[in-house]
Amino acid sequence: MATITVTFQKLVPFTLTDVDPAAMTVGELKGQLEAWSHVPVVGQKLLFKGISLADASKPPAEYSVPATGTAKLLLMGFTS
Repeated sequence: MATITVTFQKLVPFTLTDVDPAAMTVGELKGQLEAWSHVPVVGQKLLFKGISLADASKPPAEYSVPATGTAKLLLMGFTS
């Protein structure tokens, strides 16, 4: 199982532990990030190693987010 840590501005990083990046979708991850960051899903852009996790229907594993260890993602966002 993996740990996914997401950083956004100066907030304390958002961390999911014991997750399988192949068993969830980017959309599900963004839904969890919305409550933490107050950035609507439509205003979110997630990056992992410079690659945008753009397709909400794909699992993060398809963007090379590892199944073990810690993956550090960057959230960029805007609100209207």
